[in-house]
Amino acid sequence: MARAADRMGMLCYLQMYPVLHRRALKKPSADNFEPFEEWEKTEEHAFNLANYERWFRAFRNSPSAVIWSTDNEIFTQAWDTAGKAEFNVRNDRVGALYGQFMKKLDPQLVITRDGDVGT
Repeated sequence: MARAADRMGMLCYLQMYPVLHRRALKKPSADNFEPFEEWEKTEEHAFNLANYERWFRAFRNSPSAVIWSTDNEIFTQAWDTAGKAEFNVRNDRVGALYGQFMKKLDPQLVITRDGDVGT
């Protein structure tokens, strides 16, 4: 897609989405989730870092890639009640972590976290 956009002079909005929960949790919820403070020790976090780095390498030289979205509505999806605020904030913090990671790869990237009211 990006190569075609490069040839045609079009601009791209690239989007990635991280794994947010341990795969062992069949159905994560506000009552059952990995705390943010424990997240960086998980295999899923290591997978996300490698995946974001692969994504960056794949598109970093594409002149059509102008906006990089590191997640999509992590904070506003299905858990938007006051009783689930801790879960929402945790998800938002995980999402923000990967936005910061991308900025370390290239501080010049234009990054968004698509659709989130919390960011």
